Amino acid sequence: MINKLKITFLFGIFIMLFATNTMNAQLKQGDLVDGIAAVIGDEIVLESDVNEQMNYAKQQGASNIDKCEFLENLLNNKLLVYEAKKDTLIENRSAQIKEGANAKYQQLLSQFPDEKSMLTAYKFRNGYEMKNAIEKIDADQYYGQAKYQRVTEKADVTPNEVTDFYTLYKAQLPEIKDEVSLSQIMMYPKLTEAHKDDLVKRLKKIKKDIEGGETFDSQARIYSEDKGTASNGGLMKNISKGQMVKPFEAAALNLQEGEISDPVESEFGYHIIQLVKKSGKIYDARHILLMATPSDEEIKTAKVKLDSIRGLISSGKMTFKDATFRYSDDKKTKFNAGVIPGSDGF
Repeated sequence: MINKLKITFLFGIFIMLFATNTMNAQLKQGDLVDGIAAVIGDEIVLESDVNEQMNYAKQQGASNIDKCEFLENLLNNKLLVYEAKKDTLIENRSAQIKEGANAKYQQLLSQFPDEKSMLTAYKFRNGYEMKNAIEKIDADQYYGQAKYQRVTEKADVTPNEVTDFYTLYKAQLPEIKDEVSLSQIMMYPKLTEAHKDDLVKRLKKIKKDIEGGETFDSQARIYSEDKGTASNGGLMKNISKGQMVKPFEAAALNLQEGEISDPVESEFGYHIIQLVKKSGKIYDARHILLMATPSDEEIKTAKVKLDSIRGLISSGKMTFKDATFRYSDDKKTKFNAGVIPGSDGF
């Protein structure tokens, strides 16, 4: 049954963040705000769903949980749940499950001094969210077990017989390579205009201080967030034309030697650039970079946007392909339905 289902993993909707190591509370480059772990049939499994269920299991006494193994077990059960919901012979117990979830919530609450302590321990923001999570876990458990019983009720072999058969004929069984199709929608948190203005003002102040007598070298060492060049006064030597990102190169090559640019925006953040020397298609330049690290509110806005896109896809109002073309910031997959090519290029 499982092999006949087409599972499309979407280790996907994720947000790559430009970040520095200024504070532990900030997200670092590559951190995931939230994402789709998998899609089975018409049901989406979020990364946050997986983390919630793992934490719930830990609080219930589970230990040494391996995330990959946990996800595999979760998806195996989701396959059964997906089939169970199409099986008209399996009783719908939504009302009983909801009632049971509320009772379980009260039972757990009795083990803590107050609701806030319980929510903190289980890492939920409010009681409504925790009740929904309990209900979802219990529903998946019920439907998964019900379908498993339906599938195996007429089986005339035991698990031991299956194991013995595999052991005996292992060398003759063909190896089937695991294959998954990966798609993604990538979004970068957008800085507010006020945030952009603040970065530009800071760079203008640094430029003014340099023009007032400070050296570019010293200011780059103090303020630049480019770790690769800050310790060297922002200096980059023997830059070939076409080597740097277009906004940086266009600004640098429009300067006279010794001249400093106004703030320039690139995909890395905001720069001021000084052309040191130029010879043909090779040039030296210094720069001071302030990275466009998103604030908590900007990250929250991006997450809300992703949630709304997920809703459009889940409700059938938009296909994943259309959503990728319209919203994804990843130029490599934006125009091919978000499909990530494998190691063989396909």
